[in-house]
Amino acid sequence: MSRPNTGGLRAIGDNMWELSVSLGADPATGRYRRRTRTYRGTERQALAELKKWRRDLLTVDTGPTDMTLGWVIAEHLDQLAIEGRSPSTLGEYRRLVRDHIPTPLTQLPVGELGVNHLDRLYRNLTARGLSASSVRHVNAVISGALTRAGRKGWLGQQPVNVARYATKPAKPSRRVRAPQTDSVRALYRAALVDETPERALCIRLLAETGVRRGEVCGFRWADLDGTSIAVVRNVVAVGPDHDAGVQASTNKTSKSARSRRVIVKALKVDRPRRIALSPDLLLALAVHRGRMEQRAEIFEMTLAGGAFVFSDDPDQARPWYPPIVSEFVGRLRRNHGIDEPRILHGLRHHAATEMLANGIDPAVGAERLGHSSTKMFLDIYADARPARDQAAADLLGEIFRGE
Repeated sequence: MSRPNTGGLRAIGDNMWELSVSLGADPATGRYRRRTRTYRGTERQALAELKKWRRDLLTVDTGPTDMTLGWVIAEHLDQLAIEGRSPSTLGEYRRLVRDHIPTPLTQLPVGELGVNHLDRLYRNLTARGLSASSVRHVNAVISGALTRAGRKGWLGQQPVNVARYATKPAKPSRRVRAPQTDSVRALYRAALVDETPERALCIRLLAETGVRRGEVCGFRWADLDGTSIAVVRNVVAVGPDHDAGVQASTNKTSKSARSRRVIVKALKVDRPRRIALSPDLLLALAVHRGRMEQRAEIFEMTLAGGAFVFSDDPDQARPWYPPIVSEFVGRLRRNHGIDEPRILHGLRHHAATEMLANGIDPAVGAERLGHSSTKMFLDIYADARPARDQAAADLLGEIFRGE
C-alpha cells in the first residue's frame, strides 16, 4: 500500500488555491485515492488549511461507509463544542435536531441523503407552522454537518453537500419593530414599584446602552471609569452538567435560578467596546455600588476583586443567571399590561432606533451595540428613521423651491 503524501497546493486564481491530499491505495480495490478542493485566501492561510484538512482526512476511514445523518450531525456538534461554539448556541442546535429532524431521516446513511429528502422535510416543517427562520436554521445545522463530512472524506471521492441545493423558505427580513418610548418608560417605572432597585437599574442600563442581556450580566465594577463602561464579556447560561459551568448567583425567590450554571466568556474578537454613559446613569450606578457595599458590610464582607455589577451574593463574586432578567421583565410586562411581547430584546432595538431617529452617526450606533459593520446596523434598523426621512424630504423640497 502506498503511503499518503503531505498534500499539494496549486494556485488557480487570485487568492484561489486547489488543495490536494493523497490517501494512498484503497485497501479494498487497490485504486489510488486523492481528494481535492478549492480554497480562497492567502498562500499562508491555504497552507494552514491544507495541513488541517490533511490531518482530518487521515484520521478517519475514508472508504465506503454506512454512517447515518444523525451520527454525522452529532459528530459535527461535538466538534463545534471543541472549537469553542457558545453552549447556548449548541443547545439550540441540538434542540432543532431533536424536535424537527425525524428519526427515519437521522437513521438514513449519509451517502444516500438526497435533495428530495431535505425538500420534503422543509415542506413538512413549514406546513406544521415552523417559522422560515427556524427552518433555515435546521438547514444550516445539516449543511454544516455535511460540509464537515465532505472535508473528512465521509461523502466519497466527490463530496456534494446536498443541503446547499435544497429548497428553503425565503430569508426573513432582518428589520425589526422597536417598542414605543412610552412602553420602555412604563417598564422602568413598574420595576421601581414591583422589583428591587438593582433590577430597575438593570432595565435602565439595557435601555440606555442597548447592550445584550448576557453582556449586562457580565459587567464588573472594574469595567467602569469616570464616563464610560467596557463591554468585554458575556454571561451564558448552561445546563447543570456542563463541565465548564460555574454556579450563578442565586436569588432564592427565583425558582429557575436554583442550581443553574453559567460560563463567563470573552466577546468575539471584533465585539469588545467601550461605550459612554449619561451623567444620570453614572450617578445611578454610583448609588447602586454604595448600596452593595453596605450590604456586604452587613455580612461582614467586602466586594470581591472582580465583583459583578449585578449579583445576589454579598460580595458580588458571581454574576446573575441571565434568564432571571427575562423572568422579571416578562412578569412586569404581564402585570402592568405593557403591550410589547418581546420588550426585553426590544430595549436594544429602542436604543438603536432612537439614535437613528435623532441623527446620531450610524457608525457610533453600530459601535455602541457591537455590530460588526455600519451596513449591518443600517440594514437591521432601516425602517426606524421616519423622523429623519421626513427631515430629508423637507430639506430637499426647500432646495428645489430655492428657499
